[in-house]
Amino acid sequence: IALFFACDKEEELDENGYGKKIKATVSLTTRATGTPEAHENNQELINDWWVLFVNSSNEIVKYIDRNSTTGATTAVEREEFDLEIATGDYTAYSFANISKTQVEAATGSLAIGNTITDLSAVNINVASIIPNGTNVSSTSPNIPMTGKQTVRFASGGMQFIELEVIRMVAKMEFQYNNSSSEDLSINSLSIKQVQTAAVPLMPNYTWLESGWPFANIGTASTFTRPFATPISVSKGNTTPVIDKFYMIESQADYATPMQSYFMTLN
Repeated sequence: IALFFACDKEEELDENGYGKKIKATVSLTTRATGTPEAHENNQELINDWWVLFVNSSNEIVKYIDRNSTTGATTAVEREEFDLEIATGDYTAYSFANISKTQVEAATGSLAIGNTITDLSAVNINVASIIPNGTNVSSTSPNIPMTGKQTVRFASGGMQFIELEVIRMVAKMEFQYNNSSSEDLSINSLSIKQVQTAAVPLMPNYTWLESGWPFANIGTASTFTRPFATPISVSKGNTTPVIDKFYMIESQADYATPMQSYFMTLN
């Protein structure tokens, strides 16, 4: 009897064109905000990923990850995978280089069948995943990325869905020249930031397109980047000495006259 009702329900869903299981191809792509540039190292690419599909009732109905699909282990900018899912409208939450355990520390359980709130409203301590001021190098942690898209899987025809993930931290580059007659040693750099630890788990796509609005969103605190070995910039130096690091993205200081970042050098 249970099997009879299950088949009857399946047939009913198929006739309505909703709820029918279909196969689709999905791509997951990474991009950085700001000026496009080539990746610095493999840490800035997708090394691992997982995606949640949430239905219109805010229920998690599908979990899929790299291990269970492509099984690939190399760093990529874009990867395709096949998916079987019931037709319908979903919110896809995508994650790369950040574990499900790390996300659940901020959201609670993300098990299939659970009902969740909009993950755009969740903040996460990204500094616990990649410390503020981490050097850009081949030994840095993988850069965490997230994304949120509304997708529709329709019945009939070939289905192809594109998802993307956005980096959760900014890459900073400072170039030091010295046109003076004295050699200089830079011991530390300090930057005032509004956000120092907790950042939104999901990208704000309005801000990505039109920029972060200048609003009074809090008192800025100071992030200091010390150098274990001071940066030496010899006198008359015209070839920039470059320092690159990852930093929590933050709004400019609203309290300054030009709504700018306040920076000091030691």
